[in-house]
Amino acid sequence: MQHDALLQSVKNLGIEKYLNYIGGIGDHYGGGKIDNAKGFLMSSNLDPLGVTLIGDTLHDAEVARELGCKCVLVAAGHQSEKRLRISGFPVVASLKETIPIIEYNLRSL
Repeated sequence: MQHDALLQSVKNLGIEKYLNYIGGIGDHYGGGKIDNAKGFLMSSNLDPLGVTLIGDTLHDAEVARELGCKCVLVAAGHQSEKRLRISGFPVVASLKETIPIIEYNLRSL
């Protein structure tokens, strides 16, 4: 999602307190996600195993695999739940449903 729109969505849902970093894209085309994510991981010195990528497309799942991080896909965006399930990652209906998964991932570190 375009960065400013993503920030507004996260704020509207009241989930910003659960997130350490929110990284949207500069345009609405979604290009360069892998390079952007790799750059963020390198600059932040994060262990990919401690990162949970939240997305709404199979491409987001590809990014997570490329980075070696966890992923939760939200079926309230660009692709259907059925299509997202192909990824093998957890799929939820809304962003709010990601909270228990993220909390579990944090406890398992």
